[in-house]
Amino acid sequence: MRFVPFLIALVSIAAHAADESSSQQVPPPSTSSTAVSSAAGSTGVPDLQIDWDCGDCKPNEKVPPLIQAGYAHAASKGHVDVGDGDKVVVKITDFRQRNPALRSLFGVMAGIDKLTVSISWHGKQATAHETSANALQGMNSLSESVGKQTFAAVQKLVAAERSDSGKTAQ
Repeated sequence: MRFVPFLIALVSIAAHAADESSSQQVPPPSTSSTAVSSAAGSTGVPDLQIDWDCGDCKPNEKVPPLIQAGYAHAASKGHVDVGDGDKVVVKITDFRQRNPALRSLFGVMAGIDKLTVSISWHGKQATAHETSANALQGMNSLSESVGKQTFAAVQKLVAAERSDSGKTAQ
């Protein structure tokens, strides 16, 4: 009888996690109409083209829009436009998602969620990676975090290209 409250709590957590994973809406990515070119003096960052390249992983189609939303959110916080010019190619190279109910019930014992992307733009490369064993946060928070990391990496790639083109113009 002492275990009844514990079991009720576990069942309600599992039900909440299953509800969360099936009913969560993916926000549409926000972009501005300002085109971004590779020319020096251009402001903003290019938009993303996100593809799956993780071998035999089971893709979750909610992940690319969440990465895009995290990228757009980071850009808006930095007062940077996301443009429609040349796109940054982002490939999801490593993906593992725990079952939300198992994640809520067993936390770290259910394993980890993992997301790694490779970023490529005009011959320059970068990566973004995030893992979590948290019982409360799942792939949504990882995807948004990877989107923010992708924004930071793309800013560096764009700045490096602008710096290189500024040197060649002199």
